[in-house]
This record gives sequence, C-alpha cells and structure tokens, in this order.
Amino acid sequence: MSRYVLAGIVAAFCMSGAIVFHTGPALAGDPLLEQKSPLLDKAKEAFDKGDTEGAARIIQQALDTGHLKVSDKIVAYKLLGKCLAMLGRQSEAVQAFSRLLVLSPDAQIEEKDEPETVTMAFQRAKAMQDKESAESTAASVEVHHVNPGAVVSGQKAAITADVTGLPEGASVTLYYANSMDAPYTPVLMQQAERGKWTASLETLQFTDPSKEYKIYYYIEVTDENDNVLATVGSEDSPMSFRIVSPKPVEQETPYWKKWWFWTAVGGGAAVSITLGLVLGLTLGGHDTGSANVQINLQP
Repeated sequence: MSRYVLAGIVAAFCMSGAIVFHTGPALAGDPLLEQKSPLLDKAKEAFDKGDTEGAARIIQQALDTGHLKVSDKIVAYKLLGKCLAMLGRQSEAVQAFSRLLVLSPDAQIEEKDEPETVTMAFQRAKAMQDKESAESTAASVEVHHVNPGAVVSGQKAAITADVTGLPEGASVTLYYANSMDAPYTPVLMQQAERGKWTASLETLQFTDPSKEYKIYYYIEVTDENDNVLATVGSEDSPMSFRIVSPKPVEQETPYWKKWWFWTAVGGGAAVSITLGLVLGLTLGGHDTGSANVQINLQP
C-alpha cells in the first residue's frame, strides 16, 4: 500500500471521529481529568444518614484522589467543614472552611440551620480570610501627615492627611483629646480632594499670654470591616500641637511722649531765644561787641 493511500485512510478516520489524538500531559482544568467523583454522592448519603465520621472520611478520600472540578471541591470542603465541626475537630473544620473560602470567597452557610459548632468554625475561617485580605491591602496604604505646630486660641485647628492606596469603603478617622488622661473623641475626616483628607477642631479661646494647652491626637485608617490598615500616632503614643494665646496688640505711643518730639521742641526754642537776644541788643543801639547766648530747654 502506497503512503498516499495510507494517509488518505488516516485522514478519513480522523474526520469521522473514530480516532482522537491527545498530545502532551493533561493540565489542570482539562475536562478529561476534572470529572465528578462518585465518592461525593456517597459522602452525602452517609451524612444524611447521620454517619458524620464516615462522610468526613469519604470526602477526604475524594479530595486525596484529586482531579475534582472546582465546583465539586467547593461542595467537598463545605461538607467536610461541617462534618469536622460536628465531630468536635474545630481547628480542622476551620482549615476546611478556609480552603472553601479561597475557592469561593463569597461562600456562606445557613447559620440558623447549622449547629453552633459549625457556625463558630465558619466565622473563625471568615475572620481569618478578612484579616489576611486586610493585611494584603494594608501593604499598599500610605499616610503622610504634617503636624500643625501651634494654633492660636479661638481659631480652628486644621488637620490634614494625604492617604494613598485606599480600598473602596475605607475611612480615615481623627481621634483627639485635650489631655493624656481624657478619652479620645473620634472625628471622621472628609476627603476634600483625591487623596487629601481633612478635619477641623474647635479650640478654647483665651487671652492670657501665660497660658497654653495641648491637643493630643492620632489618625487611623480602617477598611469597611473595621480592620486597621494604617495609623499615624496611636492612643498610647499620640502626636500633639499647642494652643497659644494671641499676641497682645501694641498700643501706639502718642507723639508727644516720644523722644524725637521733645528734642525737636528743645532745639527750636534754643534757636528762637538766641535770635531774640541778638536782635534785641542790636536794635537797642548799644555796641557791646559780639556775644553768643544759647539756652537749652530740657523736656
């Protein structure tokens, strides 16, 4: 048989679907590998009959064999978490629910229909997931703040912070107190413009220049689940700025109390008296020769 005839036969078989070629190793997600395991149905039957331990063992067997579809893995870890929690194996149940949440972050359980041990294990796994998510987000959050230094009493103290990398739903809160012993008061900072957050604080008004006080404060950035993403200062180690009295207004000294006024007056009087004496002696017709007379008037 010639090679041309053989090639034609092979092509005909391929077109008819009689021969299927599969080259290379099967990869994750390949439908040839990811097939529903009959063990899952068997585990559900055992669970419905009250054989919780047997159901857990069968599910673990199904997971150990691998090649489960993602949707079947979600079912498997959810049922496994329930079984382990009902058996009192809380840490293993939390681990199973954690793997469930990795595959399906929005997964839920009907808490009202579940035993308390199951609910507690799922809540712990959810809290761990939220914390890990917050830690990952916190790495990208940056806060830059400049201390206001000193503020004049009676004026508003403007606190500003430049915050970048905030996730949706996050908030920036200013906590302040008038003394280290006083409780902190929270104030939500407002976003004046993109990335810039501000808050204004009222200050006590006083005029005694010998008095001043401090405002202690810190800034906290939290996500929508109240996880702390970043802080500037803290309750135990706050920042502070001074509130000072306004500078007294200097009274203008009247011109008749200033040295230059009386110097000018004294100089003018001396000139007048000298000229008067000279003119008087001359007009009187007495030739007395020349004489210089000067009288200085002190203020």
